[in-house]
Amino acid sequence: MRRIVSVVLVLALAFSTVMVSALEFGTRKAYAADTKITITPSMVSNESGLGDATELVDEQTLAGDPANGTGGTPTTAWFGGWSGVTYPMYAYIDLGQNYNLTSIYVYDTNSTGDWTAYAGSPGSWSALFTDPMTNYMTWNSHP
Repeated sequence: MRRIVSVVLVLALAFSTVMVSALEFGTRKAYAADTKITITPSMVSNESGLGDATELVDEQTLAGDPANGTGGTPTTAWFGGWSGVTYPMYAYIDLGQNYNLTSIYVYDTNSTGDWTAYAGSPGSWSALFTDPMTNYMTWNSHP
């Protein structure tokens, strides 16, 4: 079964090393807004070498901005093929610099199978979370 999974990373404004949701200036407050980090196909490395892993991120405009309520519905999928494919397949996204991420959004198309996000570097990954993919046709948010 083919599963469409798209990924959107969301970055909140950070001041120094502390995440700030509101700053007070006298009687006024300034609120940080979530800002989408656009992921390009050049940021994706296919560790499995199967299929086209850039299809995970090739629809950033169509994906919209799920953090701010405007998440769209992706239509392409990373598919490794039917014969001789070893699952799970692995790919990583290099953002090119460090960010203080507040949320990662994953689009669940078929409501089946686990999807795990890792952080680190090639050969030294640590699991962040596993999404059980039980929310058919929904953007799942992971703080």
